[in-house]
Amino acid sequence: MYNSKTDTAILLFSNTSTYEAIEKQIANSEHLFEYLHNKAFDKAQKTNLNVLHFNEKNQIGNTFGERISNAIASVFNKGYKNVIVIGNDSPELHVNHIIDANKNLEKGKNTIGPSLDGGVYLFSIAKHQFHKDKFAALPWKTSKLSKSLRIFLRSGNTYVQLLESLKDIDSGKDLLYFSTAYRYTTSTLKRIILEITKLISKTIYSNLNYNSTSFTKTFYNKGSPRLV
Repeated sequence: MYNSKTDTAILLFSNTSTYEAIEKQIANSEHLFEYLHNKAFDKAQKTNLNVLHFNEKNQIGNTFGERISNAIASVFNKGYKNVIVIGNDSPELHVNHIIDANKNLEKGKNTIGPSLDGGVYLFSIAKHQFHKDKFAALPWKTSKLSKSLRIFLRSGNTYVQLLESLKDIDSGKDLLYFSTAYRYTTSTLKRIILEITKLISKTIYSNLNYNSTSFTKTFYNKGSPRLV
């Protein structure tokens, strides 16, 4: 049940599963991102904070920076004083990460959850710290984001608490980590990833087999002699 009296809202900033699959160029992954979105939304709800979702259907702006800045501004315009922003592409995100971020806000502190690739999977910001244009200009979707965001938040003499670094899913190669190396991956997520990798492997094999057959037919089919 939501706590409607809180000054803090959670902003789930993630695209629809179809758009996410296209943007990250992972074939047959719509089901994966639908699962990740539902899990992220469920974790956010368990904090008893209000959850607002922004995807490509209600995001405004030409760049990622503009879209996420406009989304945060929209949350503040609803009367909230603090925002905790999360995405849906980090399976390792835990409810406690969000709860800790909220507790830090109550103490006047910010929180950043850094991704292993230099991005972030969570961050919090207060309304009085938010400068829309400067925030939009941060190096979003790059390996410099985590550091730049930390500098931005600390510029207001606010303490920034760093959470543990987590891995997220940005491309097909990240699927291997969550299917084998990461021991806490749920059985459902492993099954979905296995289905995707099997389909990808089958497609690659079929294309290789088709190209090989086409090359052989073309190479050995000498056809009629050319008239010069």
